[in-house]
Amino acid sequence: MVNSSQVTRVYRLKWWGWAFPLVCLAVGSYSTVGLMTGRLHPGRRFGMFSGVSLLVGGVVLTAAAFTTKLILTDDAIELRSIFQRNRLAVSEIRGRREIINATGLILSDSWKLEPKDSKARPMSISNSFTLDNVFSEWLDKLPDLDEQDES
Repeated sequence: MVNSSQVTRVYRLKWWGWAFPLVCLAVGSYSTVGLMTGRLHPGRRFGMFSGVSLLVGGVVLTAAAFTTKLILTDDAIELRSIFQRNRLAVSEIRGRREIINATGLILSDSWKLEPKDSKARPMSISNSFTLDNVFSEWLDKLPDLDEQDES
């Protein structure tokens, strides 16, 4: 647990990180209620299944989007959501790498923090968070593993 007196910044998802889940929730709610009340013609069982699937998926994705946060302190970083909690102390971080997608392109503003302990889980930080200069300065203090590999 992060000590609240040490919290430097709490970062949330950008608007598009929660807009899609809300759309799924709205469409799923509309179609499920419409099918259950008879306002929408069910046609086949697929219609009811897809409406309920969108509703359930929308609820889960919306809950995830609104609970996901990146917590930065002077001595640690933590990624929290309803699906995961990953915390790395600065002293446990070997360094940072830029994330490269399957086609070999570097994703802008996306990093992977590698722990010193090979058994520990690395942390991926995507460009879906609204980050600032405080985060950039904190990140720049970590060793650049891509740069070290090039040397």
